[in-house]
Amino acid sequence: MKPKFAEIVFPLPFEKSFHYKIPDELVDLAKAGVRAVAPFGKRILTGFIINITDKIDIDIKELKSIEDIIDSKPIFDEKLFKFSKWVADYYFASLGEVLKAAVPYGSDVESKKSIVVDIEPIVEELEKLEGKDSNYSKLLKLLSARYIDNEEAGGNEFSISNLKKKYKAAGGKNLNYNLNKVEEKGLCTFFVEKQKPKVAVKTENLIELKKMSVEDFSSTLATIERRAPKQVDVLVTLFTAKEKSMFQKELIEKTNASGQILKALAKKKLIDIKPMEVKREYIEAYEEEKKNLILTEEQQNAFSIINETIQNNLFKTFLLHGVTASGKTQVYLELINEVLKKGKTAIYLVPEISLTPQVIRRIKNYFGEQVGVLHSRLSLGERYDEWRAIINQEYKIVVGPRSAVFAPLKNVGIIVVDEEHDHSYKQNDTIPYYNARDAAVVRATIEDAVVVLGSATPSMESYFNAQQNKYTLIELKKRIDDAILPTISFVNIIEEKKEDKLHGAFSQTLIDRIKEKTEKKEKVILLQNRRGFATYIICPDCGYTETCKNCSVTLTYHFFKKEYICHYCGFSKSEIEACPTCGSLEIKYKGVGTQRVEDELDQLIPNLRIARMDFDTTSQKGAFSRILSEFAQGNYDVLLGTQMVAKGLDFPNVTMVGVISAEASLMFPDFRSAERTFQLLTQVAGRSGRSKLKGEVVIQTLKPDNYVLQFVQKHDFTGFYMQELEERQSASYPPFHKIALIEFKGMNLNQVRKNAIDFFRLLKYDKNIVTVLGPTPAAIAKLNNRYRYHIILKSKRRVDPAGNYLHKVLKSAEVEFLKKFRTTNVKLLIDIDPVSLT
Repeated sequence: MKPKFAEIVFPLPFEKSFHYKIPDELVDLAKAGVRAVAPFGKRILTGFIINITDKIDIDIKELKSIEDIIDSKPIFDEKLFKFSKWVADYYFASLGEVLKAAVPYGSDVESKKSIVVDIEPIVEELEKLEGKDSNYSKLLKLLSARYIDNEEAGGNEFSISNLKKKYKAAGGKNLNYNLNKVEEKGLCTFFVEKQKPKVAVKTENLIELKKMSVEDFSSTLATIERRAPKQVDVLVTLFTAKEKSMFQKELIEKTNASGQILKALAKKKLIDIKPMEVKREYIEAYEEEKKNLILTEEQQNAFSIINETIQNNLFKTFLLHGVTASGKTQVYLELINEVLKKGKTAIYLVPEISLTPQVIRRIKNYFGEQVGVLHSRLSLGERYDEWRAIINQEYKIVVGPRSAVFAPLKNVGIIVVDEEHDHSYKQNDTIPYYNARDAAVVRATIEDAVVVLGSATPSMESYFNAQQNKYTLIELKKRIDDAILPTISFVNIIEEKKEDKLHGAFSQTLIDRIKEKTEKKEKVILLQNRRGFATYIICPDCGYTETCKNCSVTLTYHFFKKEYICHYCGFSKSEIEACPTCGSLEIKYKGVGTQRVEDELDQLIPNLRIARMDFDTTSQKGAFSRILSEFAQGNYDVLLGTQMVAKGLDFPNVTMVGVISAEASLMFPDFRSAERTFQLLTQVAGRSGRSKLKGEVVIQTLKPDNYVLQFVQKHDFTGFYMQELEERQSASYPPFHKIALIEFKGMNLNQVRKNAIDFFRLLKYDKNIVTVLGPTPAAIAKLNNRYRYHIILKSKRRVDPAGNYLHKVLKSAEVEFLKKFRTTNVKLLIDIDPVSLT
């Protein structure tokens, strides 16, 4: 048989693919679209097969062989591959990195590099170096300390990854050089071991009763009744069970039998024990009755316009701009229903923070078992099982956050992007830095599907595209059920303070309104978009503040933990009683977080039932659902939280929303701060008065005359859009310019600065098309113990509409930079269409 070869890409930061021999025993399994386990240098990695061939232009003697195939069927088809390739090219990522983003974490196979040390010779070597504080001696001390991995148990095998962390913490440098030195002296040995995936298929034993007549069954019982009564219990339980079978766990619980009893029955050939795959399912605690809704005239019009494109199997992008509570969700569901009738599938994207149990329940109420859900509240096993069910085409609809845009559905007919303005659609923590909203439009182009972007506050870019007729704009201007938009009023915090009407974070006006609403058994939602108790602490005598040791930001005080915590890297330290600089006991807690708001409100209105919803209270599994369910059932009067409470929630008895501080996002140093503030305040205001009960919104602010707040009060999106458009055009920002953010980060400030300058000098561009800003330190100059420098490129959309010229400029500079200046100590990141420049 002619030998076959697999072309594989790995989730590594380079674009090259690699060829491997396919062993005879894997030939039938190896195909384009499956994952393969293969050696890569000294490591074992999981890669993606993108092509199978029997002809290659290189010496096959040099080729290594694939070790294993992970998937029984392709996890991506030709269309999904084409889409992934576009994401890689557009967002400056490798194809392997993009494909990995489409796969659930923990399901791949990798190798782990370990080191085995000989402790006694290391101790002797240390004694020779007594008094020296070199990098070599630091490493020897760590290897002899026995506090890495399993050292407490007296082991001498260490993980390289853990050793790296300890070595860095000890101030050591040039780890690889010093490890080689230790190895050359015979003090340690390296070895590479293949690790199992963190998650795999779950199986349970199914116990089946052998087929036999009633007479034979009675005869069998009579034979063993006296000697083995427990075995009789098992057999009778199985005989009366549905299909005469039961999972082992349930059977043992019902009969108090043991595994040995089951083995004995299997040995007598009275039962069969069969391992069966069991799906791990996330049980959503939140319940809601299904409502049979009839579309309003506006909704029907929107549905008809979009459905015409669906029926014609055409690609088109629609922007559904509907005020809060206008019934956008119902339009989505009706459209998805039409797509399913045509035998096609649907992807429903929701921002992670808006992917509430309410949203999931409503979609499942409508479509039942056809819906698969992917989100961060699933365990590794649950997410893996959902993803495998999608590959097996067990679902027609996939609901999820941004990563669901890669859902391996076939024959996609519609992609809904709900709350399309939300910035969480942009991935900014790991490569690829894609925007799921924009990526959804491209995937729909490839699939010949319809895209519906929906929002009460569309992004500037999407609304601009609609005005330019790139997207088709459809508007829903009325709320359903004859509900009217809430009245919005401002409380001037400065004036309240002058009149001595300010009680901590609360004005007397807001307190009175909360009392009035709750006394009438109506519900209140309060927004404070900062978690913790105080956003920073300060010593009034010397000005000392607690800052993060890894980031150039202040620490937030968390009252219940009695800790100062960095919300960027997670660093924490215990509460101090006195200033460490001057010894003063007068430590002041400044700024207001959700914990402080809750504490103050509890004191101002005793016996008020308050539910706080932020990262701290919802981090445990099921907490999100529990809080919402209890609020819906009337167990709480007030729902207080961060932006979690601003989106995706629909409670008919909420008649008031209070905003503790409108300035929380407005003063943020970013070109999108005005847009974000308008969107957040409009969205949270939309939680009020969603039924026939009239709603109101009270916003506390230092600047009630600010143009953003004025447009929020008038529910005037178009007015805000027009004014913000002028601001953006004069400052050369989107939607008039395409933007790229180049970031350099590393532990050595001088090296980071030098690399940024080196890259800047390699940029060759037409100044009539591209403007370059920087290099300069980032707004937050240090994060996670890494210094950061930024370069910003702006390309005129009028002459470079798709950003092709911008990409060409960047690619040319990147290739030359990596060739001349590449270093492992400084990381280069390219972010296309960033949502923030901080």
